[in-house]
Amino acid sequence: KEVEKAAGKNWLATALKGIEQSEYHIRWNAENGNFSSPNRRQNLRFTYTADGYEMKPRVESSAWTAGLAIESVAGLKPSVNARFENKDNNLMAYHNGFTVEYVNDESGMRQNFILPVRPAGAGNDIEVRLNPTGTLTASASGFNEIAFINEKGQATAYYKDLNVWDATGRKLD
Repeated sequence: KEVEKAAGKNWLATALKGIEQSEYHIRWNAENGNFSSPNRRQNLRFTYTADGYEMKPRVESSAWTAGLAIESVAGLKPSVNARFENKDNNLMAYHNGFTVEYVNDESGMRQNFILPVRPAGAGNDIEVRLNPTGTLTASASGFNEIAFINEKGQATAYYKDLNVWDATGRKLD
């Protein structure tokens, strides 16, 4: 009773919410030498490396894998020795000339590409070039999404809700 009184009436709800949020935290996995995070709501597990990410089922980890390896961002190649910084459910991978941000929450894992300045010679069109990896087949399934298809032809996972903004915050095509 005294602990409940000191913590407030909603101490249990607050504690449970904190535990639930921590389930999306991105953590260093020393055994594998990479960062990883579960996503309970999407039933996925993500692994993050300097050149991209991979996902697989959270529980049946051998069922399939799918990911995207970064080939280039505005013509810039990913750094083999990218500098990582993580806090809770957010991971930043700092490369030479660009940053990749990963945000893991109930809606899924979001990958953001950040260019602090337009690279010299980039022209008007800036491309992010990604290569699919894993046991699923990547297939364009709409204007701004990729479906990862299993051997039965079923969409198993998606890379979607692609958005681009300029330095002023204006949304671009």
